[in-house]
Amino acid sequence: FLVIHAMLANQGGFSRAYGARLAFVDITTITYFAVAYGLAIFYRKTLNLHARFMATTAILLLPPALGRVFGGLVPGIESFDAAFHWSFGICEFIALALVIDDGRRGKVFLPYPMTLALLIFQHVSFLVLPSVVWWSVFCAWIGSI
Repeated sequence: FLVIHAMLANQGGFSRAYGARLAFVDITTITYFAVAYGLAIFYRKTLNLHARFMATTAILLLPPALGRVFGGLVPGIESFDAAFHWSFGICEFIALALVIDDGRRGKVFLPYPMTLALLIFQHVSFLVLPSVVWWSVFCAWIGSI
């Protein structure tokens, strides 16, 4: 909460442009991470589910890391938006590949489709949230606390 608050309270150009959108991504990531971790513990004796839920927690950590790498090291990616979209696109591809791999093995387990759905939801939300007034108002309130 403190990192999200600091980002929303900052009046700098980056925070104004991206703070509310990144706060949404952070909140949904933290929530899903907690759920996936809890389900991994719950299914600790069911290897297929336990391993997949744990793997999804790692996938969730990739977008920020990839975004930083793309933003600073990859020629042709010159903006935060481009780095964000590339990082999420790659993570969506990874999750889709894991779903397909499960399908080829005979059964698609829930963790990978759940993660793919979350990543797509976050990616689309990044584009849509600037026009969602109630979210902007909520984020302004969090930033003012």
